[in-house]
Amino acid sequence: MAIRIRGEFPNFDRAAAKAKTGSELEAVKAGFDLVAEAKKRVPVRTGALRSSISASVDGGKVEAGPTAFWGKFVELGTSRMPPQPYLIPAAEMVEPKFRAAIEAIGQKALE
Repeated sequence: MAIRIRGEFPNFDRAAAKAKTGSELEAVKAGFDLVAEAKKRVPVRTGALRSSISASVDGGKVEAGPTAFWGKFVELGTSRMPPQPYLIPAAEMVEPKFRAAIEAIGQKALE
């Protein structure tokens, strides 16, 4: 026995291409939003750590964070210094907007 289904189906190849392009753009936007938020939150002593926070884009991959080697010590603390988180809270603030944007892209791609 066979079941026939009638109706229109989305062009999945086109939808995948649209979703990939849109998600890459949203990743870049989220990376730069993360940089801006981290720069607002980072403790400032000389300004060197804040000015080292940046994002780099390589294809669809985005990396954001400080280039100053001591950035991780400020974020996570040491045996002599308590943590002063700035990067993780910034990521937690940016993440919901990024997730919502990705979900919207997926919905639009299938329309």
